[in-house]
Amino acid sequence: MLADLPETDPMSLHDPHRAYPDVPLFDSIEAQAARDRAIAETAEQPEGECWAKLALDAAAFVCATAAEFTTDDVLKAAPELEACPERRVLGAAMCAARKAGHCAPTDRYAMSDRVVSHARPKRVWRSLTQPKGDR
Repeated sequence: MLADLPETDPMSLHDPHRAYPDVPLFDSIEAQAARDRAIAETAEQPEGECWAKLALDAAAFVCATAAEFTTDDVLKAAPELEACPERRVLGAAMCAARKAGHCAPTDRYAMSDRVVSHARPKRVWRSLTQPKGDR
């Protein structure tokens, strides 16, 4: 990863703005645009559409079976996603599931139980498709 950085003085490695002067450090509109571009790119990767469909199908399944969940639950529903070379596909699937009306983000977070996630906080999502009696 460091080999991909442009040749510059060593202090630039500690200041991304100096290493990449064309990229603003803080800009909420640019940050959202960068997020949207990255999400769109996930399906454009080789075999990306298959992974994106698998991830969206898994998210829709979890939405139909759980009142609240995290992406850990989506990965448990489709463990094959662990082999996906494009790590952003799950985030793209959650955005697509939200846009499709399957779920909505909450303002809460829960610790991940995936060892590789080191118990980091993950957003809790609320199902919009589970039958009302089951919520």
